[in-house]
Amino acid sequence: MKNWDLARLAALAEIGAAIGVMISVVYLAIQIQGSNEQLRAQFYNDTLDKLHKPLELTAQDQSLAEIVVLGEADPEALSEAEWQRYSDLQLIRYDAYEHAYYAHADGELREELWKGIDSILTGRVESRGFRQFWTQYGGGFAEPFHGYVEAKLRP
Repeated sequence: MKNWDLARLAALAEIGAAIGVMISVVYLAIQIQGSNEQLRAQFYNDTLDKLHKPLELTAQDQSLAEIVVLGEADPEALSEAEWQRYSDLQLIRYDAYEHAYYAHADGELREELWKGIDSILTGRVESRGFRQFWTQYGGGFAEPFHGYVEAKLRP
């Protein structure tokens, strides 16, 4: 009879341990889900920081803003140094768009957020300055982002 009591006790201990493991797994899953949401939010904030950087630069520097306005409309009117500043700003800008493009492709950036970013990107590729920039520097962007921008340049 003692063996039977020990066997029952052992079985109850195993059941208790299994329940404890299941509770731990559920708790861990909840923690991972929360961490994933935090990482997604942080990734989105990082993307916004990258997208805002060129805006901050032009908002804080009147001469750079003037270069951008002229460069968008008539890039040939820029001096060599001005063209370099314009191009450097475009590199910063399109690195950020590329970052957002891949974040969207990887599911890290929600569709509705990507639509807004894509709308801005689409509007920017229409300028003469961008087209000249892309001819000169576009080859530095990897596929499929390069092809994505190229498709936007086609009439």
